[in-house]
Amino acid sequence: MAGLESTPDMYDLRMSERVRPLYDSVKKFIYTEVEPITAEFFRLGQGRADHWGYGDGQLELLESVKDKAKEQGLWNFFLPDAETGEVAIESEDGSFSSGATTELPDQWPSEIPEPTGLAITTATVIGSDTERAFTVTGTVAGDGAGFVESFASALVDAGFDEDSAFTSDGAINNVYSNANWTVSVAYYGEQADSQATISVFTNS
Repeated sequence: MAGLESTPDMYDLRMSERVRPLYDSVKKFIYTEVEPITAEFFRLGQGRADHWGYGDGQLELLESVKDKAKEQGLWNFFLPDAETGEVAIESEDGSFSSGATTELPDQWPSEIPEPTGLAITTATVIGSDTERAFTVTGTVAGDGAGFVESFASALVDAGFDEDSAFTSDGAINNVYSNANWTVSVAYYGEQADSQATISVFTNS
């Protein structure tokens, strides 16, 4: 099975310029809002009856600074969008994106059929226009083996060949390929709502 070519850029963990304003805002918030109340927060917690609980006024103080963080967009950066319920993380150059979603990625190859019967929960895209990898995960509300068989049939109809097929104790992992793509479809579990994963790689 082909994999992505490893490049130095994949291991560049430096902060991007796009996220630096957020980083600076967090630092400023800690300096102006968190540090000034830290001593008071710990003072209120002294002598509390429950070692794992809060002292009088401690939780209220914590909530007040949390509210300020929320007002400034500095609280729980990766919570789902209030309207769509989606979470998304994307690199500055667009070579990586991952998040909770109910849809296939926009870049999903036209040669590969849509996985009918898969309730998508997450999708990840790695790579450039010429070399991409996709991973789509979701649940199958019904017969997992039936889902794999249906998707496999759609792949074959689209011109893919079966490279391998593995089944053991309710787990299924089949691999298909054509001239451009390798597709792995895996299903885990024998009950409804078990997880299925489809991985797609560019053929080098």
